[in-house]
Amino acid sequence: MKLSIAMVCAALVGCGGGDSNVELSLTGQTLGDNARAIVSLYGYNTSVADEAATLIESYDLPAAATLDLEIPANPHELIDSAHGPTTASEAKYYFAVYVDVNADGQLCPGDLREDFGADLVTFTTPPSALSVPMTPIATNTPCRSAAP
Repeated sequence: MKLSIAMVCAALVGCGGGDSNVELSLTGQTLGDNARAIVSLYGYNTSVADEAATLIESYDLPAAATLDLEIPANPHELIDSAHGPTTASEAKYYFAVYVDVNADGQLCPGDLREDFGADLVTFTTPPSALSVPMTPIATNTPCRSAAP
């Protein structure tokens, strides 16, 4: 399964100074009407080594439809760095994606997760389209809350 994320406008560099949208659509697998996509947008300062990424925004959305994700204006200003403010040119972003296939509020075997074995898809400016490889959660993985 692939999660396709098509950027609308200039999502991370702003469209007229206000919030921007990212269009998200799931393809490659049929999901039930109740399936939920749990998507997190993270940002980090590329000039600082070994600092954790900052959760900028999280979304809990119906996974069976094409959706718009609202991205905050100037998201680089939301990156929490111990080394001070992050400029737009120092910022990089990525999505973490899970799909709660049966919408039980738990991420368990049978649900889907981003394939972290693949290269992490990061971006500084929005591409016209972005594919995030998905894989089933392993059978020996304990369940955890699907809350973003």
